[in-house]
Amino acid sequence: MCKAIEIASNGKIRVVANFLAWYLELESDYGVIDRLSRARSDKDIVNSLYVALRVKERLKKRAREERNIPEDVFEDRVVPGQTAIEEVLKYASECPQIVGGVLAILALSMRPYAGGGEK
Repeated sequence: MCKAIEIASNGKIRVVANFLAWYLELESDYGVIDRLSRARSDKDIVNSLYVALRVKERLKKRAREERNIPEDVFEDRVVPGQTAIEEVLKYASECPQIVGGVLAILALSMRPYAGGGEK
């Protein structure tokens, strides 16, 4: 059984949520967040992450232009890597509604930051 607090406190989940917060901040597109909040299957989660990740190059450029964050720093510390995505998918296969809701809430509530990255 999935618990929201367990998912929300997972470091890899927070890496993905931070990327989504950046996506929201730079793109001002609530559509992905709304889709995550309504996710009913792991496919809904996959599709939402795909939409956000497919514009990562544009996000890197905008972060450099608007926030003075070097593109390589954005890539290394903000864009989620394979292990973070796998962690999201692992939970999403068990409880997509909770994972989608947690990711949406974290993305809306957290201030995007350029530190950390995957551990």
